[in-house]
Amino acid sequence: LVLSGLNGAINEAAVSGDVNVDVKDGMPHLAGALALDELDLDPTAVALFGDQSFLAGKGGWPTAPFSQKSSLPFTADLDLTTGALAAGPFATAHDASLSLKLDQEGIRVSDLKARLFGGALTGLFELKNNDGTGLFSGQMKLAGADLSALLPNAGLSGSGDVST
Repeated sequence: LVLSGLNGAINEAAVSGDVNVDVKDGMPHLAGALALDELDLDPTAVALFGDQSFLAGKGGWPTAPFSQKSSLPFTADLDLTTGALAAGPFATAHDASLSLKLDQEGIRVSDLKARLFGGALTGLFELKNNDGTGLFSGQMKLAGADLSALLPNAGLSGSGDVST
């Protein structure tokens, strides 16, 4: 199934682009390019590790183990642009572009470019569920960030570069 020239909304957020829908390894597979008003990666991480894994325990940290396998309902290989890219409650980058790959093993983001804390964020990362073990790897650089926004309450001002 080829969906060309999409132009609409999902949950009142604009979506446009071209998507090919296929079946790969018995699951729906999406491929193509989309422009989105916003994208939150949190639901994808929850599907990867299980919703119980994200419920805070008594000390604020979750106590439930990760699911043994992902419950992602589809796989994807998409080039995305989005006005707002959220990592759950942790941070929201703006004017983002990225390549996103989803499969039953995990989430892979490459060619990431966005604005974050007044600076330029670039990089790539991978988040995997390896039989209940969460693995994160990545390389990121935040250039020209506003230090007072990046590290609030640290008493810092000015701009700086951070890389991992």
